[in-house]
Amino acid sequence: MLIIKRVIAYFIDILIILLYAFALMQITIAIGFDNIIEGPIEGQVVGLISLTIPAFLYLYLSESGKWKATLGKKIMGLQIEAAKNSDVLIRNILKMLPWEIAHTGVHWMLNGGNLDDISMIIWVLLILPQVLVLLYAFGLVRTNGKQTLYDQWAGTEVELQVKK
Repeated sequence: MLIIKRVIAYFIDILIILLYAFALMQITIAIGFDNIIEGPIEGQVVGLISLTIPAFLYLYLSESGKWKATLGKKIMGLQIEAAKNSDVLIRNILKMLPWEIAHTGVHWMLNGGNLDDISMIIWVLLILPQVLVLLYAFGLVRTNGKQTLYDQWAGTEVELQVKK
């Protein structure tokens, strides 16, 4: 049951982040900012500042706050259990790591060279995040929803909220 609640909570949170990303994209297009990125490093920095950091802050501040949960987890009656806020910080850095590695690979693939000549490093940047996400999912299944691999590394757990 916990694993199903956790997956649903994840999709609620992803929907929130996607709505933000869609709004950001519409604003970017409306002000004519969508075609001025000239290279992979500039693209990475812009993406990090405008999308990854706000998404990370949503996750971290929600889970380290009084709810101990993102909106998705709150709706599904879940919360993060951690000894200290730095554990929640580490949890969310590890959680976002595949996303940022994939962004790096995409930026270098699209802005860093010929698509017919994708270097091995770019392939690693595109495949490694998929492997990490599969490992994270394996940990989730192995612990019946209590911990992903990033939870284990950070010393955090997801539990049902205690009713007061």
